[in-house]
Amino acid sequence: MLIKTNIKNPFLFLFLLLPVTPIITTAQTNISFDTGITYNKLSLNSRNNIISTSKEGYIASINLNHKLTRLLILETSASMLQKNYSIKNKTAIYQNVKNTYFQFPVSLKYKTKLTNKLSASGTLGVYYAYWLRSNIDGLAPNVFELSSDNENVESIKLEYIKYAHDFNSEQDNRSEFGWVGKVELEYRIFKNFSCQLKGHYYQSLTSPQKQNPELEQPGYNNTFAATLGFGYYFK
Repeated sequence: MLIKTNIKNPFLFLFLLLPVTPIITTAQTNISFDTGITYNKLSLNSRNNIISTSKEGYIASINLNHKLTRLLILETSASMLQKNYSIKNKTAIYQNVKNTYFQFPVSLKYKTKLTNKLSASGTLGVYYAYWLRSNIDGLAPNVFELSSDNENVESIKLEYIKYAHDFNSEQDNRSEFGWVGKVELEYRIFKNFSCQLKGHYYQSLTSPQKQNPELEQPGYNNTFAATLGFGYYFK
């Protein structure tokens, strides 16, 4: 069962999820920025032998971490990222799909020190994402241009296509919910500054398509990301 939402402005989630008070005054809070690359694949089961392959994209995030205990941290984030993929069938027909999302994870982080300046952490949580735009290119059949060979066997001509997808509320599910896991290495450069290397995994629990007769089951985004970032500690 797909989850629907009536929220029209995705930026509203930023204010609902990010703990804005108190941010600057507490010594238990730090802010970080990270950016990197994503690899997404649409996991699907097709009755027409449609194959999905992963495509690369980008991610940029702002994160707030609030220390709850000595080892546990509450992390809230706001991200813009791409969840791209390619689909094709047994013929030469294919589509490259570039999808851009606003995404808002809320997670619990377990953090432990490895050395005086180096620490490691693992994060597990949930997220809401809003499908902002989609651009498609590839090869598609042109049913208006037919050709025939010497045996009068007709064939359909393939042509290159490129367009921005127009969302249809009857077919497209622009709200996505799922779970997130992260691993992170952080090195404290100075007292207030650190650099971070992160690995992310996002698993959607809702499908971008409400109805798709080509698929036996709805497709789900599986997204990996690797990022490099910097953090500032308010103390």
